[in-house]
Parts: sequence; C-alpha cells; structure tokens
Amino acid sequence: MVTLLAATSVIAGVICKRMCSFYYTARKRFGPFCGEPWTAYASWAGLTDVKELISFDEILCPNLIENLTDEDWKHNVQADNRVFWFIDFDYLKKRVRFDSALHNILAIAENTEHWTPPSEFMHRGFDIIDSYDNISILTNCRGGFGDTMVGLKLNSYGLVDSLETAESIAYDLRRSFPDEAHCKTCRAISLAQHVKGK
Repeated sequence: MVTLLAATSVIAGVICKRMCSFYYTARKRFGPFCGEPWTAYASWAGLTDVKELISFDEILCPNLIENLTDEDWKHNVQADNRVFWFIDFDYLKKRVRFDSALHNILAIAENTEHWTPPSEFMHRGFDIIDSYDNISILTNCRGGFGDTMVGLKLNSYGLVDSLETAESIAYDLRRSFPDEAHCKTCRAISLAQHVKGK
C-alpha cells in the first residue's frame, strides 16, 4: 500500500510538471545588430521599427539545441513538434551556455489569459503560433493571408500588445483558411524574454 501511494505521488508530480503553465526555449537572437540578414528580412516583412525580433519561429530565430541528449529528455516537452521546448529553465540555461549577447531564452505560455511571467523574465507581447508549433504567422507569413493582417501594428519586438487582437487574428485565420495547414489550429501565445539580472 505504501509503495502504491508513493508511486501515485511520483506519477502525479510528473504529470503536474509536464502540464506547467509555461515552457522555455533557447533561440539565436535576431535584430538590426545582425546586419544584412536583418536588413533584408525587415525590408521584406515591413518591420523596420522592430528593435529585436522576439520569436519562437524556428526559421527566423533557430533553436540553439540541434540534437537532444539523453539528459534533455528528462527536462523537455515530449510531444510532437515540441521536443525542443523545456520545462526546466535552469537546466536549459546551463545546457546552452547562455550568452545574453547572442542568445534568447523565451518563456512560452499557451494559457495566456491568466499568466504572469516567471521570475527573471519580461513579457514582450503575443504571437500567433502555427499548427505545427514552429512558425510565427505574425512575422514569417507577412502578406500571405489576404487582408487578415493588413495594417496590423506590431510592437518593437515584432509582437502584438493585445491578447484580444492576437486571438481575433488567429480566429479569422482559422475561419478564412480552413484548408491551410499552418492555420488549422493556429492560436495566440504569450512570449516573455529572459532579462539578465532582473
């Protein structure tokens, strides 16, 4: 009986840990300090006022971790397209040998309505994640979905300040483009940036 209770407690702890309210991802920084690659992108996307792109987008801001180790599997999210999302900030920071000049560690929240950024993080805004959990529809699909995002003003991090606006755009995309793979289950997420010394 004691053994059963202990096992139940362990399982409950694992489930709780896996269903945490935010996840972490380590990415390469992307902004005007990147020179020509940024200039070309900003011109294409029309984001000349952005001072740094805060994004989980795997093309614009690639993962710092390219191959998972056995130890990584004890700390990551074990779900399709999310294995490079982590549940342990301290582990991830050590794993990538974090350098604030080159790297970003982002906190991602899907339960966006009742969420406060974790300690050492600053909320930067809301993005729209595609159905595959790896592309930002806001910043990597500019002009690709009719009038849905025409005239949309993004903040200095390439994100939307209003949750209501982000959710409205995601809803319009799902409704207007039901057969577009990227839009079928697209949704708003909240992004916060690790701020050194906060």
